[in-house]
Amino acid sequence: MEKRTAIAVLILAAAGAAGCNGFPTPIPVEEARTQPPKPLVEQTSRVPTEPPAGLPLEIPGIAGRDWMITATRHTVPASALRPAGSVGARPVYTFAWDEPPYDRLLVPAAPGVYAEYREVWQ
Repeated sequence: MEKRTAIAVLILAAAGAAGCNGFPTPIPVEEARTQPPKPLVEQTSRVPTEPPAGLPLEIPGIAGRDWMITATRHTVPASALRPAGSVGARPVYTFAWDEPPYDRLLVPAAPGVYAEYREVWQ
C-alpha cells in the first residue's frame, strides 16, 4: 500500500514539475504596461459619429500616443484631474492618480464636463 502511495506521489510531483516549465513565458512588467494585450479587441468604446462642437476627433502625440474621442462624458471636480498636455488652445487632463501610459485623457467640453479620449492601438 505504501508503495502505491509513493508511486502516486511521484507521478503527481512529476506532473506538477512538468507544469512549471515556464510556458507561457511571462513578459517583463514594464513591457506588459506599455504594449497592447493579445489578442486585441477591435473596439472597446463607443465612438461618436461627430465630436461635439470645438472638440477634435483625434489628439496626436500626447504621452507619445494617439487618442480618439469616445461617447463617454465625465463630470468630475477639477481637483481630481491633473494636466497631461494641450491640443491647440485646449488643455488636456488625466485623472490625478493616473500615470503614463494613461488609460484615458479628458478634454473640457463644458464647465465641469469632460470628453473622454482613449488610446488608438495600431
